[in-house]
Amino acid sequence: MVEVIVVGSRHPCIRCITMRRYVEEIAKEFSGKVTLKYVRPDAEEAKKLGKVEDGYHISVIENVPHDEEGIIRLNKEIDELRKDEEKNWSLIQKKMEELEEKLKPIKEKAVEKKYLMTPVLAVNGKVKCWGYVPSKEKVKEWIKEELQQNS
Repeated sequence: MVEVIVVGSRHPCIRCITMRRYVEEIAKEFSGKVTLKYVRPDAEEAKKLGKVEDGYHISVIENVPHDEEGIIRLNKEIDELRKDEEKNWSLIQKKMEELEEKLKPIKEKAVEKKYLMTPVLAVNGKVKCWGYVPSKEKVKEWIKEELQQNS
């Protein structure tokens, strides 16, 4: 059995939602062998992983200058596109790349101050990634590795 924890922001953004969706889809492929917990940064499970925080709170706590209006605009645009996600997926991906660029100053501060910025993905208690959404294939690879180690 593999336990996957996804730590998402307090107000879920497309990055956190996408990470959770990837794990849900992968868990179905391994029927009954993968459990998913989706938690906020203030949850006990998140605290066990390290100093976890979402980008907004890092920007406030550390006073990081960034394009907050641009981030809000992109999140709204992505939310609108998600209404027909399958049809709009390539456009959503482009908007997510723009969002990543706007989050760069916050991510840099997260690295400097040793935060794990959401989304955070942990597999059996081991942090595999934070601050970005890896490919679905990479997430599946990490889960498979843990399943093989536990066999």
